[in-house]
This record gives sequence, structure tokens and C-alpha cells, in this order.
Amino acid sequence: MEIERLLAELAEASIGCVRSKRARLAVTPSEYMAVREHLLASEGRFYGRIRNIPLVVAEDAAKPAFVMELAEGEA
Repeated sequence: MEIERLLAELAEASIGCVRSKRARLAVTPSEYMAVREHLLASEGRFYGRIRNIPLVVAEDAAKPAFVMELAEGEA
């Protein structure tokens, strides 16, 4: 997995999405750890977000998937 490519894909997905407080970017557990390690090493901090959109760990995440979380009680 090339971390620079993954970060570019995540940033691109965040640019094209609708700005919503429910927006999330899905990544696999290994992608999450790679992003975390890379940002900690390069910037010294990691907030679990890309361009202020939270990352969500999902076993079956697409490359990357853009998801909207439903409010409690919505279907």
C-alpha cells in the first residue's frame, strides 16, 4: 500500500463530498494505522481526520468509501 496515494485518494474524496457533520471516510484497519503512523511521523500529531472529515474503520471499506452516518432513529 502506498501511503501517499491513499492520502491523495482520501483528500480527493473529501473535496468532492457534500459538507455535512455526518460525513465520514471509511478506511480499513490497516489503512487507518498506515495513515496514523505516517501523519505522526511527518507532522507529530494525528486527529483521526482528513481535511476535517472523520475516518471510520470498516473491514470492507472501498478505496476510499464516502459514508454518511444516520442520526439515531433514522433508517
